[in-house]
Amino acid sequence: MRNCCLTLMLGLSLAVVFTSSCGERGDDAAAGMAHLERGMEAQKAGEPDQAMRDYLAAAELMPDSVGPIIALADLYAVEGQPELAIETYREALAMDPDLDQAHFMIGLISKGALGDLATSLAAFSKAAEIDSTNAVYHYQLGDALQRLGRFNEALERFKRVLEIEPSHGGACYAIAVIYESYKGMPDEAFAWYEKAVSIDPDIPNLRELVGMAYARHDRLEDALRHLRECVRIDPESAAGKRAAEAITQIESMEGVTP
Repeated sequence: MRNCCLTLMLGLSLAVVFTSSCGERGDDAAAGMAHLERGMEAQKAGEPDQAMRDYLAAAELMPDSVGPIIALADLYAVEGQPELAIETYREALAMDPDLDQAHFMIGLISKGALGDLATSLAAFSKAAEIDSTNAVYHYQLGDALQRLGRFNEALERFKRVLEIEPSHGGACYAIAVIYESYKGMPDEAFAWYEKAVSIDPDIPNLRELVGMAYARHDRLEDALRHLRECVRIDPESAAGKRAAEAITQIESMEGVTP
């Protein structure tokens, strides 16, 4: 669960925490906000137990505010308590059903930590419905659809990502994989692989994956082009070392130009 997407979305959740708490008034609200802020500082300092105590205190002092509930759910998520995190996000949604970040986090945790694609699909769908211009939501929805074997719907979502964010290399790569591996359309796939590389030319893993895709279809010169770039970008990375081995194997084949 400690991945970049989760970190990004938890950062976005902080905006919800403060926005949802700013309308509170009075002494209890002031004390609640103080607990909320102290909780965030404690969490940042690596003190989750203290953060939890402060968030719970904030929730008691501000019972009509969803902010402390979201903060508590985020804490459970990063501390490896996925079931409790989902339960707490649902508490927040009972207060405000249109919290797209909460729906999204339920989807992310369900897919990643629990392997529950049905729940993740429903949650991602709701998040994308609430905020239809969020490329991250559509990408994760497309990924869930792909994992469920719903490839045409997945393609629609990945292409929607590119309408929102034309420079999204991950969506281009995902489209390429579907065309190559599930639709048997390698030429279409290669066009999308090349588009992904044009957007993110310096990612070793991407170069390796694209090179091996060409190799699977005996387009060895194209395979070597990408594999050599992978090695050039980072020869000491795991991808670079695998690419170097693949280059040696391909160059040993008859008729291939070293």
